[in-house]
Amino acid sequence: MVLKEKLLFNKNIKICITGASGFIGSCLVDKLIASGYKVSVLTRNKKFKKNKNLVVYNGDLLKPNSKIDKFLYKCDILYHCAGELTNEKIMYQLHVDGTRNLLKKFAISPLGESKLKHFIQLSSVGAYGKFDQTKIRRVITEKSSENPGNIYELTKTISDKTVQEYSQLKNFFYTILRPTNVVGSNMRNYSFFSLIKSIVSKKFFYIGSSDSIMTYIHVDDVVDALILCAINSKAKNQIFILSNDCSLRDIVDCVIGNSKNKYSPKCLPEFFVRFITIFLSLFVKFPLTINRINYLVSKTTYSSKKIQKILNFLPKKEIPYFASSIINSKIKMKE
Repeated sequence: MVLKEKLLFNKNIKICITGASGFIGSCLVDKLIASGYKVSVLTRNKKFKKNKNLVVYNGDLLKPNSKIDKFLYKCDILYHCAGELTNEKIMYQLHVDGTRNLLKKFAISPLGESKLKHFIQLSSVGAYGKFDQTKIRRVITEKSSENPGNIYELTKTISDKTVQEYSQLKNFFYTILRPTNVVGSNMRNYSFFSLIKSIVSKKFFYIGSSDSIMTYIHVDDVVDALILCAINSKAKNQIFILSNDCSLRDIVDCVIGNSKNKYSPKCLPEFFVRFITIFLSLFVKFPLTINRINYLVSKTTYSSKKIQKILNFLPKKEIPYFASSIINSKIKMKE
């Protein structure tokens, strides 16, 4: 589905967003404002860019004296995009306690207000766990068992369950969107840049085989899906996986085809690469890690059939072409 520039929201609804200074949240804010909608954001960033259609509330989800009450007053649609990717010490506080603080306030309706609200949670496919069966082809769907492995995955999964529980108790709608690895021009996913740079510089090699599956999704597609979740009533009380999987070979071929360095990457035995990685990491900071190898040899696919069937949504940004498009721009900037 291609979203029109003029979105289908009622112009009088109040749209609130947390995590608005983050990679995905900021793109969501820009898209909505560009389409003529007024947006309220809760942020700790006191230097947030001002706009006539943007109301900024400087506050913290973890502090009781924050401006959550004003931020959520008469809120119709709340996008909860706040998240912590690196600091494990605050992940539980932000993802679990912060979400609970938000839900407690969101569930309270002003006197006389009877309309149902919609809480849209930006989550992660990390809820289903890591690539622990790298040599086995498997397909993850919304019906797959949740098996979070690290603190980020665990706290995001608990956060999702908390949203569902509060929705039943407090009578509001929810939608949980679980994207795979999100990429884009201003992304923080440096591993994606590193992959492209290794291909361009002829340092890339396949590990074990060339038919691994890369689970990426472009940020523009994530934003369009988030907006569609608010527009389409069929999204209410649903969990959606969002991915635009492709083969590693497709990315490599597309990047090499659009670069000056034409070559055919070699394929090294997986056990050899793992041994060398473990051995060299004892002495130097080696660019490869075991987790990275697990990803590069994975045969796991994340199915987006549910969101395609229910919301008629298809990603538009093909990952191999996006990868080749940043060869002469972002790669140079990151060096």
